[in-house]
Amino acid sequence: TTIAKLMVVKALLFHDYRFPMYISNTHDISVAAARDIWNYIDSDEYRALTGHEPEIIQGSKAKGAYTARVRWYPPGADLNEFHLKTINLISRGQSQQVRGTVRDHNRPDLLIIDDAENEETSGSEEQFAKYKKWLYGPIFQSVRPDKFRIIQLGNLVSHRSTLLLHLKSPYWTSMRFGAIKPDGTPLWPEMFTPAKLHNSFQNARAAGEVATWYAEMMNLPYDPGASVIDVDKIQFVNPPIPGSPEIISSFVNVDPA
Repeated sequence: TTIAKLMVVKALLFHDYRFPMYISNTHDISVAAARDIWNYIDSDEYRALTGHEPEIIQGSKAKGAYTARVRWYPPGADLNEFHLKTINLISRGQSQQVRGTVRDHNRPDLLIIDDAENEETSGSEEQFAKYKKWLYGPIFQSVRPDKFRIIQLGNLVSHRSTLLLHLKSPYWTSMRFGAIKPDGTPLWPEMFTPAKLHNSFQNARAAGEVATWYAEMMNLPYDPGASVIDVDKIQFVNPPIPGSPEIISSFVNVDPA
């Protein structure tokens, strides 16, 4: 989420985007995200970088809506050139009115869809269909038709999600991250050490929430009832040392496929 907010700032300052719309599960969350983005713009760091005082035309922290004139740097332009543009930043919660959103005769050109899905939207086929219709209808059709970018992020809380649908779609550029990388090392060792991850998993396992742990920590929706492997029988052991007297036998498994 932090990276997504910084991407909005980068898009406003170094690319020709002028109207980002931040969408989340609730209006309060999206308002807070828009406020964070605005605070990046209305900061000493922005002033030090640009030598410019952002001109606030109108702003509402309660509504998560801002209009301002800011300095930006078109790609390829001389950094000493002075370019200003008017930006609009708004926020919306899930299922809020989006259709017909226009500012300064323009539609949104950058959508950030952040954790808009949850257990409720994926709770049934009917609920998921309603959410997907809202996303593909009012949300996706609200953008500027000749130039737009959509960024979706969140946790894979279920197999029934547009996030998973887009991960598999050839029309989206996608990345999936888990707390543990394929080589077994932590994705973010400074925050989640192997010991912390192990304890976190064992805690979820003891509470019968292995599926929740995989969804939240690994972005892997997992249905224990449909698994051919009993996760409770998986044991974590230290890797063997070659030549150790504790090794009494070995085998090689070959898959002809």
